[in-house]
Amino acid sequence: MKRTFNWTIAVALAIVVALPLGCGCRQKAADKIAEKAIEKAIESDAKKDGKDVDVKMDMKGGSMSIKSKDGSGNVDMKTDGQSFTMKTQDGTVVSGDAAKLPDTFPKDVPVYPGAKLAVVSTMTQNEMFNVNMTSTDTIENVALYYKKELVAKGWTEAQSMMQGGDQPMQMLNYTKQDRMAMVTASRDGDKTTITLMTGKN
Repeated sequence: MKRTFNWTIAVALAIVVALPLGCGCRQKAADKIAEKAIEKAIESDAKKDGKDVDVKMDMKGGSMSIKSKDGSGNVDMKTDGQSFTMKTQDGTVVSGDAAKLPDTFPKDVPVYPGAKLAVVSTMTQNEMFNVNMTSTDTIENVALYYKKELVAKGWTEAQSMMQGGDQPMQMLNYTKQDRMAMVTASRDGDKTTITLMTGKN
């Protein structure tokens, strides 16, 4: 697999999340200087890793783009304080208010009813989808729902694991032809965090 921008994503993501982007306030000269300094720092770091990239940052607009000059990969990020979107040639990550299922999400993999989407990511390789969501329902109810619905949609249960104690968790693995679906439910205070992953094996 061709290596693309792992270092860039880590650096740029930290910068975009940390800075007060999308504030709508008047941009000062100091902001422009900071933008240029960050752009040059990332470009310099990329060169140490053998990459030649062009970085453009807009603190006021809450965006950053990293373009590879040899066409090997690009990264585009946008935040408005309520949501975050990152797009690369390998896939996308959307979190916050903008999180929603893409049209390509498989119809035979149900999202838990009433759950609030937190993060939705897609990877073009193996057609992978990863959905993080929260619900007020119990772990047991979440597990029962998926045990029923996935089987009804033609999936075969491959593995089921349950952990009790102070950090209860349930994990379910299913297969269907050359595809997999994995559901993990864990309790966090008064909410259940659900991770749903599916794609080709």
